[in-house]
Amino acid sequence: ECTKQEVLLVHTPSHSHQVESCQEGGLTQVGSDTYACIDSSLAARLATGTVLDVCRRVLSEQVANGCCIVRPPGHHAEPDQIMGFCFYNYVAVAAKMAMEEFGVERILILDWDVHHGNGTQAMFWDDKR
Repeated sequence: ECTKQEVLLVHTPSHSHQVESCQEGGLTQVGSDTYACIDSSLAARLATGTVLDVCRRVLSEQVANGCCIVRPPGHHAEPDQIMGFCFYNYVAVAAKMAMEEFGVERILILDWDVHHGNGTQAMFWDDKR
């Protein structure tokens, strides 16, 4: 499970609060096209934490490679907005963690989907690396 500090690498505090508020009720609409249930915030934290754990293990050479099959998706989550069924942008969180904790200078994020990951783009648009 990821920490709030890790989420805040790419998301705003208000975004984190909005995601964590999902646990307070039943099925609720949290974006123009996204609904959440009582366990949505936990699922988002677990997905993000899983991706972070695998990336840390690869970067510290505990394992040679890794693959994460996690839900909910993340690439549409913007720095300050839940969008497209995405709560936390776990790939962006992991990329930023790799840069800050391991000194990785450049990362290729290949978003294999029918449309681009606007959230990931927004998070790194102004990063000159």
